[in-house]
Amino acid sequence: MDADKDGVGGFGDGGSGNSLQSSSRINHYHKYSTQQIQRLERVFNQYTHPHDDVKMQLSRELGLSHRQIQFWFQNKRTQFKAHQAKVEMTALRVQNDRIQRENNAMKEALERKVCPSCRGPTSIDKQILLIENAHSKEKLNNVPSKIANYIGRPLSQLQSGNQGTADGLSIDLLSGNSQANRMRPFGFIFTDFDRSMMVEIANNALVELTKLFEINSPFWMNLPHDGRQILNREAYSRIFPRAIKSPDVWLESSKYSSIIPMSSLTLVEIFMDANKWMEVFPTIVSKSETIEKISTGLTCSQNGSLQLMYEEIQVISPLVPTRKFYYLRFCQQVQQNLWAIVDVTYDILQQQFDSQCWARRLPSGCYIEDMLNGHSKVTWMEHMQIEDKRPIHNFYMEYVHSGLAFGAERRLATLQRMCERFTCKMDSSNLFPNLGGVNPSPHGKRHLMKLSQRMVRCFCSSIHAVDGQQWMISKMNDFEVYTNLKKFTNHGHPHCGVLVATSTIWLPFSPKKIFDFLRNENTRPQWDVISGSNSIQEVGRIAYGDHQGNCISILKAFNTSHDYKLILQESSIDSSGSLVVYCPVDLPSMSIDMSGEDFSFTPLHPSGFVISPDWKMSGGALVTIVLQIFDRNATSGKISQESGDILNKLMGITINKIRAALN
Repeated sequence: MDADKDGVGGFGDGGSGNSLQSSSRINHYHKYSTQQIQRLERVFNQYTHPHDDVKMQLSRELGLSHRQIQFWFQNKRTQFKAHQAKVEMTALRVQNDRIQRENNAMKEALERKVCPSCRGPTSIDKQILLIENAHSKEKLNNVPSKIANYIGRPLSQLQSGNQGTADGLSIDLLSGNSQANRMRPFGFIFTDFDRSMMVEIANNALVELTKLFEINSPFWMNLPHDGRQILNREAYSRIFPRAIKSPDVWLESSKYSSIIPMSSLTLVEIFMDANKWMEVFPTIVSKSETIEKISTGLTCSQNGSLQLMYEEIQVISPLVPTRKFYYLRFCQQVQQNLWAIVDVTYDILQQQFDSQCWARRLPSGCYIEDMLNGHSKVTWMEHMQIEDKRPIHNFYMEYVHSGLAFGAERRLATLQRMCERFTCKMDSSNLFPNLGGVNPSPHGKRHLMKLSQRMVRCFCSSIHAVDGQQWMISKMNDFEVYTNLKKFTNHGHPHCGVLVATSTIWLPFSPKKIFDFLRNENTRPQWDVISGSNSIQEVGRIAYGDHQGNCISILKAFNTSHDYKLILQESSIDSSGSLVVYCPVDLPSMSIDMSGEDFSFTPLHPSGFVISPDWKMSGGALVTIVLQIFDRNATSGKISQESGDILNKLMGITINKIRAALN
């Protein structure tokens, strides 16, 4: 009899009502010793759903069969659910009683403090408020003079001298100026009590982060197969006990350090600005908004700044659900050259999500230590509770469950590469001689980098359905094509539909080989079915970072009649994977962009590739292909059958050509 019939069916997580029956049936097979139960209990405290390798290790260690261990964990999860439901019910009753008592007390206090005729404060209270208001204004007016006495110069000079950043040449590539209140939940008003609670939550999160970052901390252990650092659950739970809502919830944790080519002050300014934060992590953060600034910190400094933010993070593939967070971000200067930034989920708002993946960010964040040479040492920690409402695709299951997909290592690899991009020097001698007479200045090249940056952001944001839309899924031979229609009405996009098709395939080649093949202009005609070119010539390049694959290129694509079109392409690679993103552009628009004029209305509909290692250690790679084309007939908001067939055909031809060329 197989496991599905005798195991999962008989001893599944069917609710507390079957726990006794399940227990008796399991004991019918085996009587567990006290030593075995104690060992299994310790593992259950770390993994409610242990992987097969953990089960095999327990089987060898305890002399139990794989099936017996599976039954024990199934029965334990059932008992855990029943116990947790009882605990939560008791806690909810206590909380409900407390809220009712507080509500009655506030009603009585309000009746005593409000004038029955005008519903305003009583005269005595009003007089006290006026005195306090005048006193506060006097203190506020004295702040500039006190700051001037402290720093030895007027506040106006400090503000004017602080318009740039410590790195000067770099951050003009970032848009910044994040606006608050755009993602405020409907009908939610923040009271003084809410703000005081947020301050308390942020301070507690910072205390936890500081303990976890202590030197020789007992909370971390190295994984034997790759040396990555994850939390030691037993040591962590003894100091920070947390109730897990369901046995279907698992914990992800990771810690990593890296040297970043940017000063600590500049990094702090970027991290506390939602737009800059999103642009520094284009492949990870698909949306970021500042909802409310709870505390602005000290004048001209982010020290003590507290913000309520909204964020969506992603893996660039429709096969992995997007994770959404309402969270608090708190910035604190720990020492003269050391900053701490901590993130923690704001549970009151987080509960409203009903998505494919429930996620909760436990205290996470980073320490930023200034190295006094324009660089910083950044130590990053990610810690989340996760519950997927749908199974993770087999391609990405190991990547997600291991914590690599949304972990600290991926964050820092992206941050390092993007900071190298922002701080790259413009070589004025590297002209573009074959670009129709357009020879951009260093200032013009920086505008071209901004255009390419917007192209990459458009590409990354196209990978997930928006506004409740669902992907149309078509099965094509051994792969699936996900198709969607997006209506762009913001600047830079005409008022027509953009058809997006994406597919993820596995290829039996190394990620580097695939990356070099796709970014090479000499091999491009072997797979590029959209440009329809028989030859490609690179006419200009802006390189950044140490890896030659990190560059922005302008390509000329020639057809059979020797006419050509221009293609803007950016390729990038780091330890977490690589990108090749490209988009056709016309020469007049390119001339405007590279002359330093406004490029924000240049239409972009980028296509490209995301190349990732196969985390099953098979020696191959995962490639996500994205194709975008305009559909000027998509006025109904739906994909026509003809357009869908054309896009599926283009995707199939592209995949077959890539496979044939690599083979």
